Amino acid sequence: MRYSLRNGLTYCQAGDVVIFLDLIQGRYFGLPARCQDAFLRLVDRKGAVESNDEDEIAVLLNNEILVETICDDSPLLPTISAIPRKDINDMDLGKASMPVMVRAVLWQVSTAFFLKICKISTVIEYIQRRSWGSQCEAESILGKLNSIVAAFESTNFMMGRTDRCLERSLAMFCACRSFGISVRVVIGVRSAPFSAHSWLERCDVVLNDTIDNIRNFTPILVLE
Repeated sequence: MRYSLRNGLTYCQAGDVVIFLDLIQGRYFGLPARCQDAFLRLVDRKGAVESNDEDEIAVLLNNEILVETICDDSPLLPTISAIPRKDINDMDLGKASMPVMVRAVLWQVSTAFFLKICKISTVIEYIQRRSWGSQCEAESILGKLNSIVAAFESTNFMMGRTDRCLERSLAMFCACRSFGISVRVVIGVRSAPFSAHSWLERCDVVLNDTIDNIRNFTPILVLE
């Protein structure tokens, strides 16, 4: 018998600590030391349990962290994301147009509303299932992307940016996708002390933050 994570769970190892994100419950959590050690051995063995870890694995099963599987191709891999090399300071933003600023505000207001009344898993599922239309033509991407980023930066004076990293990142994700531009939201965590943060990327560029701000966070979820 092998084991895998139940649906709705992701994890990463931030330093010496394994941190889980439960999208369904909307919470982060860690494991007791013995359970964490057993879990990491389970990862190394691709879901196969060592006999001396059975008690700890039983705890993870009872707490619905792990589920039994008969598949050999369900590795317990942590979230992985490429390290960006550039950020918003490397972009030539220019001045945002009023129509794009209006759309930026509307996306932020609607995203904030849905995050208040829905579970984050519901919001993410909606975003992933939504049909966003055709892809932007390659020669138009840079200009449109600079306009979107400039619009969101311009709305900070009105919307604020403190404690709004997830809301802003999801809203900018939706704005970019509505223009046919592929981007990804990254949620990262750190331990000692625990903290979570989110930002938006395209290729190797951070679009709404700086590399200095995100370098201490380990990705735990990537939404594309």
